[in-house]
Amino acid sequence: MFYSDQHHLFTNHVRRRKNRISKQCSDLNLLLNPTKTQEMMFSSQLVKPVTPALNLNSTDITLCDKMRYLDITVDNKLRFQEQVQSVLTIALIPKLQDCMIS
Repeated sequence: MFYSDQHHLFTNHVRRRKNRISKQCSDLNLLLNPTKTQEMMFSSQLVKPVTPALNLNSTDITLCDKMRYLDITVDNKLRFQEQVQSVLTIALIPKLQDCMIS
């Protein structure tokens, strides 16, 4: 559970980190594409915490419930159900094909 003062501290921390990353990228002449940037809040709460929108280069960053990172599907509750289902499907396809050929 977040209390309002904790939420405020957390939000300010996220904004400072985002600003630091933006500055470092700018210093290195790297451009971040805000349309390919996603934000995900990890929480086991049933109701999502209300957070102000983050933006990058005046473009809002998409808040998502799941994302793929290094070919792994990560969800905001860290349950990995979709990832496990995907791996099982990939692992079972050759077995099913073998059974159909036999």
